[in-house]
Amino acid sequence: MLCTDDRGKRVRLIPHRQLGIMPGIPSPIPLEARARMFGKGMDMSLTRRSLVRQGIGLAAVLAWCAVWVGVSILLLPMLRLPPVVHGTLIVAGGFMAMPPFMWWLIRSHRQEVARMVASEHYCASCGYPLREIDAAPDGCTVCPECGSAWRVSSTVDIPGSTKP
Repeated sequence: MLCTDDRGKRVRLIPHRQLGIMPGIPSPIPLEARARMFGKGMDMSLTRRSLVRQGIGLAAVLAWCAVWVGVSILLLPMLRLPPVVHGTLIVAGGFMAMPPFMWWLIRSHRQEVARMVASEHYCASCGYPLREIDAAPDGCTVCPECGSAWRVSSTVDIPGSTKP
């Protein structure tokens, strides 16, 4: 999944599975930092902006289900399918909207996830520790591993997080 670093360059975001708090999943980021990010992520998921996104997505899924059921009740009888297949297609077609909704929801949070990882002084693209690296004159710290630039020297504003 791509995101934009603090210099406007499109970079690949570190996979979400490596940002979890499960000790069995290999990650370049230590477990303590991942646990802090998990807490920030929970706060981020309860912000007004996030809840509005979730509500819009849920409304879109429900609208799709309503349209699909209305159309399928009119069109599927023309196919002369057995009733079991007819009912299965109606239900399965309604659930077809869930994968795009989940993809959209995860994709809409990618910049906030990148800022959250950078606030912990790690590269959001590869997970390289940026704490010991000096910032450039523009305030960005450039990762020596992947070349992406993040503002890690100051507190990054993450929606829903509490500032120290």
